[in-house]
Amino acid sequence: GIPNGVVAGNHDVNHNEADYEEYYKYFGKARYEDKPWYGGSPNNNRDHYDLISANGVDFIILYLGWNIQADTIKWANEVLAQYPDRHAIIGTHEYISASGAYSGDGEKIWTEIVAKNKNVFMVLCGHIHGAAYNVKHQPDGRVVVEMLADYQSGREGGGGYMRLLNFDMEQGVIHVRTYSAYKDDENYYDDEGHDSFDIPFVKDLDGNDVNVINMRKQVATDYIGVNVYTEDKIGVAEQ
Repeated sequence: GIPNGVVAGNHDVNHNEADYEEYYKYFGKARYEDKPWYGGSPNNNRDHYDLISANGVDFIILYLGWNIQADTIKWANEVLAQYPDRHAIIGTHEYISASGAYSGDGEKIWTEIVAKNKNVFMVLCGHIHGAAYNVKHQPDGRVVVEMLADYQSGREGGGGYMRLLNFDMEQGVIHVRTYSAYKDDENYYDDEGHDSFDIPFVKDLDGNDVNVINMRKQVATDYIGVNVYTEDKIGVAEQ
């Protein structure tokens, strides 16, 4: 009974072939179209949107599937224009890397969708192992948060770590936390602020009344990770 949505990644659709046949079988429009939060889809749920309201605040969550095409961009802009008074979150598979730089179609999504729609305040992604976020203050008064959370290269396929976002609408802040129910453990990374931090939430879509609490600013290099899964020797380099 919990509202939910899904967006395909490259491993779900055979990478660059973007073959959605299996995805449509299990996560097509028929799975969601009778749900009260489901907004609609132009292509059998490859791209779709949900309408959620909580504590008097209205949201629209836009899901952009793998291998974004021109018709997806056109549709996304039309949907966001249809709901200008809803706070918009975009979820897509690849957007930024662990360094915070754009990756894949990320720059295209920013330029052709996010920058053009004043109600978009957050973009969520995975695809690249690591965790990173950017907080961008736009000329139109918006604060846009771009967030990557992906733990797939860790032990046991990432150990079940999930990124949780708790919206405190009265205080104007989003508490970001990372937790694994499988391990009953908080935070994949040991360094403070990498997996748990607070970011601003602007309740006023006109960009007024920004309340930022305990917001961390940091400078970070690209993520470097080494994972050892076995003690079996696979080869020796001879001089």
